[in-house]
Amino acid sequence: MSTIKVIANPMAGRGYGRHAITIASKLMSNKGLGFDLVQTEYPGHAVELARQALAQGEQTIVALGGDGTVNEVVNGLCADLGNDPNPADIVRLGVIPCGSGNDFAYAAGVPRNLSTAIDRLIQGRTRLVDMGRINDRLFAYGVGMGFDAEVNIESRKIKVLRGMLLYFIALLKVLIFQHRSYELEIVADGQQIKQSAMMVSVANGQRYAGAFMITPEAKIDDGLLNLCVISPVSRLDMLRFMPLVFKGYHTRLKQVKTLAAREVRVRSDSPLVSHVDGEIFGLGERYYEFSLLPRRLRVIY
Repeated sequence: MSTIKVIANPMAGRGYGRHAITIASKLMSNKGLGFDLVQTEYPGHAVELARQALAQGEQTIVALGGDGTVNEVVNGLCADLGNDPNPADIVRLGVIPCGSGNDFAYAAGVPRNLSTAIDRLIQGRTRLVDMGRINDRLFAYGVGMGFDAEVNIESRKIKVLRGMLLYFIALLKVLIFQHRSYELEIVADGQQIKQSAMMVSVANGQRYAGAFMITPEAKIDDGLLNLCVISPVSRLDMLRFMPLVFKGYHTRLKQVKTLAAREVRVRSDSPLVSHVDGEIFGLGERYYEFSLLPRRLRVIY
């Protein structure tokens, strides 16, 4: 395999990325994998670095980081490809996962273990997967609006915890202080739904936050976006329902609606916060448009 371009985020996994960069660099050298590694220095930097790498003719570009890093690299790969981008024709995307959730890697079949992930890069097996678009930005695995976006925002205020404990504390704070619902109009491939909801997920993969199977029927290469709409429930019921999400069993509840579509529009009566691939996206928006771009990424897995 020829030299690969590695775009590494030292801040991934709340700073674990620094450690992962050191380990991965040694592993790649010991395994005889030629690579050129550059580190991101600020939010959005991976977009610029991926765009530059593609312009320089790099054919294999690897995101070393979490889902936010993958998101930026994907948007960088597509930056100069017009309104209907197809980077699969010109570049392969590799992932060395070291973030908090690594949900895109999970959906694409990339192992979390650093050494095994690097072995997969060397083997070079690829698959074509879908991309999603929200407004004018692309996403790799999913978007959350409402409750889970509020939890995402709250989790960033907590500096001393990691993993599931961090998410649970943030969840409790949102339940206690920001528990609310939205009046939504959702149009999915022409089907109109009007209802109150606590949260809406539009996903290309099954999992959020490394553990929660929000859209268990989703597949990253089936040409469809999967929606999960959760109606308002009490604080107590929300806590009772949370364990079901680990297995995807929440979809059996009457308060949960699921569907699949290629194009989705969501309109809210009030500002609807959102995250895209785990990164904060919208705070004051009331309207979102989604579309699915089938088989546009060639991923090493």
